[in-house]
Amino acid sequence: MKDYNSVFEEYLQVNNLKFTEQRKIILNAVFNNHNHFCVDTLFEQIQSNDSFQEYVSRATIYRTIPLLLEANLIKVSEKLSDKETYEHCYGHPKHAHLMCTICNRIIEEDEDRLMNKVINQIAKKNKFKITDFNICIKGECCDCQSKK
Repeated sequence: MKDYNSVFEEYLQVNNLKFTEQRKIILNAVFNNHNHFCVDTLFEQIQSNDSFQEYVSRATIYRTIPLLLEANLIKVSEKLSDKETYEHCYGHPKHAHLMCTICNRIIEEDEDRLMNKVINQIAKKNKFKITDFNICIKGECCDCQSKK
């Protein structure tokens, strides 16, 4: 499997775009982030990192996000708030999202073989080719339950 830098660089070359230093910084920040993120949290993460020499603006992040989506390196995440959130998906195993409807916390849980088997059986029964899937389970996390 290629690393995410190679995948993005190839995507940019095919689309006659440059792999600028700002895009490299954004890409690395995305893949160093193991949580769901929005543009604001990604911007704050980049600004707080002293190792990034170049300045990266919010506008540059907003322009880079669609490129990362089209390159299939990130995907739009399930959301409970008004902001669009993302997660990196390249090289990341399929997982379910447990989303707290009170505090908006997202817990990722690796999907097990049984769940994958059921999903594949449903697709086969319906002669459906799966290209991607998301499992989102909404409820209340243990912290919010204990506060009641």
